Amino acid sequence: MERIFKFWFLKVSRGYSVPMSITNWLVVFILALANNGNIFFGILALIGFVFAHLGTNVFDDVVDEYFKVPKQKYKSTHLENGETNLKTILILAIVYFAIALLIGGYLFLKMGFPVLILAVIGGVIALLYPKLNNFALGELAVGLTFGPLLFAGIYFVMTGNITSQVIFVSIPVAIFTIFVLMIHALMDYDFDIKSGKKTFAILAGNKNTALNLIFLMVLAAYILTIVLVFCGYLPKLALIIVFSGYNLGPLYRKMKIYNKNSCHDDLEFIKNFASARNTGTIYCLCLSLALVISYLIN
Repeated sequence: MERIFKFWFLKVSRGYSVPMSITNWLVVFILALANNGNIFFGILALIGFVFAHLGTNVFDDVVDEYFKVPKQKYKSTHLENGETNLKTILILAIVYFAIALLIGGYLFLKMGFPVLILAVIGGVIALLYPKLNNFALGELAVGLTFGPLLFAGIYFVMTGNITSQVIFVSIPVAIFTIFVLMIHALMDYDFDIKSGKKTFAILAGNKNTALNLIFLMVLAAYILTIVLVFCGYLPKLALIIVFSGYNLGPLYRKMKIYNKNSCHDDLEFIKNFASARNTGTIYCLCLSLALVISYLIN
């Protein structure tokens, strides 16, 4: 069991990224609960989304390994040292996608064609994701999937409709997810240059410019959240999201150092990724707490 969790889930499937799926889902789950949403369908949709997320992670590695794309050692040692092989991780990706497909099919039968449309869009993005970064579309695809698509899908299967509030609230949540991906891509900068990828960091021209723009984007997400509060889409208590930025200063300084180093240390890579991920997950947890308290009070 320990090997399944540490090796297959955390290492091979990059399960350390799953908290983003869960906390993003939690925000829209609470929004739907406030409108008498179906709890079972909401939890089932989360399970399907997590398996689709894991499948995309593994399939990305399959494509990179097949085409011999340069990448961080942390993400390829299990293949390089013979702990597993390309065929096995391809089968794992298929299993993940099959589970997500079965859950999506069940929800389609229960809720109708809008579920199918959203699932097809998400499925196309998942399958094309390994190549989307070659066309500067990787970050946009992830933001769309973890933001508007996730929020619209969860809210619809729970309530049978989609509201403007759900879409607006999904935007800053999506930005925080993109932030995590961009930090990840910034640490992959040298490898992505070699492989011909066109990530946001590469399009920015250099590492430090990319880092500054990434943190400006996060600032924009906080500002947008405040705007949503004053426009009535979020309760005033949602302003507690400012506490989620406690780690941004240290992360910025660590990334400046990482940019200067030519040696890419596995431990530093995962620590910086975790810091960025934690910022996004804490933001969503703060937002969820604000929504719960607001609904209980009212």
